[in-house]
Amino acid sequence: MRRIFMFLFEKLPKESEKVADQQLEWLRSQDEEPRQASGSQLELQKQSSEEETEAKVKQMQSQLESISEVISQLEGQEKEVSAALQQISGDIEKKKAQRLELESQNELEHKALALLPNADENILKLQAKNRRCCSETGQLIDANETQQKLEEIKAIKDKMREISEQARTKEEMHKQLDAKKDEAVRRAYKYLASVHENSNQLLQAVEETGSITREMRDLEDQIEQESQKKVTANLERITADYKQMKQENASLLAQLKGQ
Repeated sequence: MRRIFMFLFEKLPKESEKVADQQLEWLRSQDEEPRQASGSQLELQKQSSEEETEAKVKQMQSQLESISEVISQLEGQEKEVSAALQQISGDIEKKKAQRLELESQNELEHKALALLPNADENILKLQAKNRRCCSETGQLIDANETQQKLEEIKAIKDKMREISEQARTKEEMHKQLDAKKDEAVRRAYKYLASVHENSNQLLQAVEETGSITREMRDLEDQIEQESQKKVTANLERITADYKQMKQENASLLAQLKGQ
């Protein structure tokens, strides 16, 4: 259409140049309208893409904040478990010290009673007291240590399993964020994996602590049995020595009376 108009424009007389100029201007405006419409459409598409990108970035930031909160919670739980393990170790050492002190007191009482004149009666008392002390010590260990430690270890194991499950869940969620696109997300993923590994190591340490506790109870039982055997043997020896002394004293008295 534009070419036809130009052809007619060349053929028109000079006096119609003004009209031709107006028509040419109108044609140019008609050509520019589609271009302006196309530019507006591209601008809208660009704006929509930017808004979509911004929304996606905000979503990833929100997910990263959630992961950071979970990591903080895991750190707090890890500190609580470490404190509980330290308390368990301290209680075990305290019970061992109490047992050693009790054994030392029993040994001193045994030596003191062996020197008294009424050795037979005192030996029987010492035997009864030793049996009673051993029984009370065993009950104290079973009641205040064994059950309590087993319950604490079980609670710690349950908490560690819960922490491990949470770590695995957050790890799966974190993988979906495509850690390669965001350096901060990659650091959070590495830290979460490290917490998961430390949780497994801590769970293993708790299990080993349970094994050590059982071994300590077995050793304490063996010590109690050996102590009982030694006390019985010493009492029998003291009784025999005492009877021999009585016989020797009786013989000396008889010799003195004969003189």
